[in-house]
Amino acid sequence: MILASLECPSRAERKNVYIQIKWRPGWRDKLYRKGDILDNLYPEYNDGWVRTDYVCEECSPKTKGKLKDFIRTQDQRRHYCFVNVKDSRLVEILSEKEFRERKIENFVVYE
Repeated sequence: MILASLECPSRAERKNVYIQIKWRPGWRDKLYRKGDILDNLYPEYNDGWVRTDYVCEECSPKTKGKLKDFIRTQDQRRHYCFVNVKDSRLVEILSEKEFRERKIENFVVYE
């Protein structure tokens, strides 16, 4: 997973979010940040921008749990983000708005 600070487009508030990187084997085994090198990255996601998404903690309704609140799968609200990878290194992570403002056109879609 990647830890990044991104702005929620609905609430215009910046928060830390966790981005799943299923485009890499063993994606749950480590927490990455900007500047880190992604081990075992699939080649089609290296050296460019990757569009992926994340669960927004701000927009997603919470369900009361016995110990803490949680987000049910069916209640997840997701936003797109863009991850720039060069030589397997996490160079930059942008919200969809920031990405569009830069007018970048080439990216790989992870779905």
